[in-house]
Amino acid sequence: MYREFKRKLLAYKREKENGTNAPTAPPPHPSVVKTQIPATQGAQQPATQGPQAAATQGAQQPATQGPQAAATQGKQKLTEEQKKRMKEEYEKLQKMIEETKAMLNNLQVKPQDPLVLERQRKIKSIISGDLSMDYPSTTKVVRIFTSSTFTDTKYERNRLMEHAYPRMKEFCQMKGYEFQVVDMRWGIQHEAANDHSTVDLCLQELRNCQRLSTGPNFVSLLSHKYGYRTLNRQIDVTEFEALLGYEGMDQNTRNLLKRWYKKDENACPPEYVLLPINHNIPQYLSQNEDEQKTAKDQWWKESEEMVLALREASGKLLSEKDASKYTISVTEIETQAGVLESKEPNKHCLWYHRVIDNIEDQPRSYQLSRFIGIDPQLPEHSQYLDKMASDFESRMMTMIEKSIDERENHDQYLNKPLHRECVQHLQFCQEKLKGFYGDSKEPLVIHGLSGCGKTCIVAAAAQKAFESVKGKGAVILRFLGTTPDSSDVVSLLHSLIEHIYRLLVQPYQRVQGSVKLLKARFKQSVLFLRKKADQKFVIILDSVDQLDASNDGRQVLSWILKTLPENVKIIISTLENKEYEAFPLLKAELPEQSFVNVPDFSLDGAIEIIDHWSKDRKRQLTQLQKAKLIDAFKSFSLPLFLKLSAEKAFQWRSFRPENNILFETNIKEAIHALFGRIEKRHGRTLVSHALGYITTAKLGMSEAELEDVLSCDDEVLNNVYQYWTPPVRRLPPLLLVRLRASLQQYLVERGVDGIKVLYWYHRQFIETARERYLSDPITVQKLHQGLADFLSGKWANESAKPFTTKKGEESSAIRYVSAQPIKRGDTYNIRKLNNLPYHLIKGNISVLEDFQLARAAFPADQQISTLGDTLYLSWKALQFDARQFTAQFIDRLSHDKNLASFVEDCRAHPVPYLKATKDFLIRPGGPLTYSLPGHSGAFLNGLDLCKREDGTLIAATGIIASEFVSFVKHILKVCEIFTEIFTAFAVS
Repeated sequence: MYREFKRKLLAYKREKENGTNAPTAPPPHPSVVKTQIPATQGAQQPATQGPQAAATQGAQQPATQGPQAAATQGKQKLTEEQKKRMKEEYEKLQKMIEETKAMLNNLQVKPQDPLVLERQRKIKSIISGDLSMDYPSTTKVVRIFTSSTFTDTKYERNRLMEHAYPRMKEFCQMKGYEFQVVDMRWGIQHEAANDHSTVDLCLQELRNCQRLSTGPNFVSLLSHKYGYRTLNRQIDVTEFEALLGYEGMDQNTRNLLKRWYKKDENACPPEYVLLPINHNIPQYLSQNEDEQKTAKDQWWKESEEMVLALREASGKLLSEKDASKYTISVTEIETQAGVLESKEPNKHCLWYHRVIDNIEDQPRSYQLSRFIGIDPQLPEHSQYLDKMASDFESRMMTMIEKSIDERENHDQYLNKPLHRECVQHLQFCQEKLKGFYGDSKEPLVIHGLSGCGKTCIVAAAAQKAFESVKGKGAVILRFLGTTPDSSDVVSLLHSLIEHIYRLLVQPYQRVQGSVKLLKARFKQSVLFLRKKADQKFVIILDSVDQLDASNDGRQVLSWILKTLPENVKIIISTLENKEYEAFPLLKAELPEQSFVNVPDFSLDGAIEIIDHWSKDRKRQLTQLQKAKLIDAFKSFSLPLFLKLSAEKAFQWRSFRPENNILFETNIKEAIHALFGRIEKRHGRTLVSHALGYITTAKLGMSEAELEDVLSCDDEVLNNVYQYWTPPVRRLPPLLLVRLRASLQQYLVERGVDGIKVLYWYHRQFIETARERYLSDPITVQKLHQGLADFLSGKWANESAKPFTTKKGEESSAIRYVSAQPIKRGDTYNIRKLNNLPYHLIKGNISVLEDFQLARAAFPADQQISTLGDTLYLSWKALQFDARQFTAQFIDRLSHDKNLASFVEDCRAHPVPYLKATKDFLIRPGGPLTYSLPGHSGAFLNGLDLCKREDGTLIAATGIIASEFVSFVKHILKVCEIFTEIFTAFAVS
């Protein structure tokens, strides 16, 4: 219609430009003139209908007759003044049409845009539950891996740690992102090298940075040292035996290699493995400083001899490519993976090359190599460090800002909370499917014991369901308890209702009301799916027992229909335990055919899974080891127990004494044994505190948060730094990386509050961790206090935290932890708002100032309710200036006798305020309960009042966006100009 309208206007313009004295009037727009009147009746109409009738006549006459016919019928010709006015109005009309067209382009999405089509396709996949999609990460993190030699650039790394990284954290927080640094060299002591896993962990963390980071992910700090060349952790059997046979090798060296490398036939294929250092030198992990130093010197001497021997033999017997693994340094390995193998190094990498003048002209000298470092006490060296840190900040900020803009434009569809929620559950399902092998109208209930594999079955069911409904319906998937919006029934139902409305292409707006009303609304929304009878919908809710018990969340049938529409299926899973409420209530209400019990795992299935895991991990069990594992499974036939026992067996080496092959008898014992092995490897203090914090947190913690919290835990730091004081008192990042690697099978990553957090993947781990690490109330309170201190930002912004050393000396040190403001730029700190009140209460720290929690805890308390209402009324003033608090509360509450002492406290507050001569602010308890600030760019287009049964009045109004208002005004103005033109034709 718009194009036809414009075509006729252009025809009119061309005719006018050809010099016609009496141009043909453009036809009226259909929305302006709707009634057509025959031309022969025009003269007989009443005077009030003249302009409209004349305009209609003009439109129905042949083009060659319109103006002339009007003239021959006795009408006057247009005067020059009328022509001039019409020309001005026409030009004005043309301009407004162009403006209107531009506004239409802004208001309407162009379907032909490939980016828009791709975005729409992704949204459709998310809403319909497509498990075949590769979804992007929903977390917002900038994570960089810092590569350097151990000693060459330690002062540069320290300066970045002290000055640049805190500012980078603040910069990223303002953008709504988390800044993380992985420095595998900083603060490391020899204990971390005991199992020789550092190189593998470095590469693993580098890949994590490349996978997770938005923008930069690799920073290289290089000077003149090549870097440490470590012994290979594993060597192929044929290759190792060939190297041992090198005729130029000394027999003592050959014996040394045989003492440190043992053949492991559990590996597939078999290989020689380097033994842990303390296996041959027990004093290496001694608590005695002198014994430890002697052991360290012994290892350094023996390892250097083996490195040189393998380097020489490989150079003589192997190809250049095969021999390179015996000569390459850890730093070069990282640089190859971080820079040379990066697809876009300009976007993701920074390389800082420190140049020392004339060093290349000096003769080679070991002594000289000890004096090519930095001395921060020298002014020129200190200036160099400052400049380097400043340059790092500016370059990094530029890269981050550009990458964030690109991501925000590319992944706009993830800005909606519903889309993020769906993606997190779809990714969780995809992760569960990796470990999976292998017509009723009522909800289907999958039930079984903890550890029987319900979640894996649900994930597989979701995949099959999507395959069956693909293109003809949708799967709505939620793994309850894995995100904030799936942890309590109110948040869950809001999310599910919004999801259903999106599927029905209906607008959705959250309406605050009673939980009972919300549950009814969910049932109604499920019934609405009947409108799409040609499509099938499957709603899958895993672990309803994980829902918070508040608001009868586990009483599933209070919010799920007992009888479903024919095109809707609901699948739920739950534990059978009575204490979790869900299963007994379902059992009492639903027919027997609605329940599917997950049976014990069959022996054949267990053997098949063991073989699959062996192949996947490139490990094989001896006949005796496998027989012992199968016997253990027969005594407790649950998949989780099999997984724990098999993972234990896969750690064994073939040279392990057979009399040490023992298994636990149930899941809880197996988890306790796992924790015990990890404590022995990483230290009881570090493990108990780290796992204690993870378990204490509501839904887990990010690695950056855990590192910050442990860096403020002086019991942990005193245990880590037993014999030396670091330049920056923080937890060395590698310790946490090593701990996570030991637990990677049992911790899951999930999105919470916009970040990736680590949490236990199974309820049994939560319960066992609580039993092992949180049984002491004092310990639990300390952990909550530590988390509360971190979330409140108590030790941020270069605040020095006092501590006492193991020797009893008093001191203090800055911990360089992330600041925790309530608002970062335009973004609220959701992490703080969602978690700080919880930890304050659990840590027994006063939270009287938190009205949300207080009102929820004491809903009948009139004083708290009145103070909360006063806060709402004063919101706009306090947002403008928080110092208005005293004046606002004194004026609004001076009449309330129950709050007289509070008012007196306000008057005694030292902040100056203006005191009104009489009360003039609206008091709580009246008709106004809340004012909405921030709507200056909109107007109200109407006000409706209705009276409820209880006599209260409800006011409802619509808010029209200013951009749409401008568009409507343009349309009205165009109509007005048309009317003027047609009026001019009518009177001419």
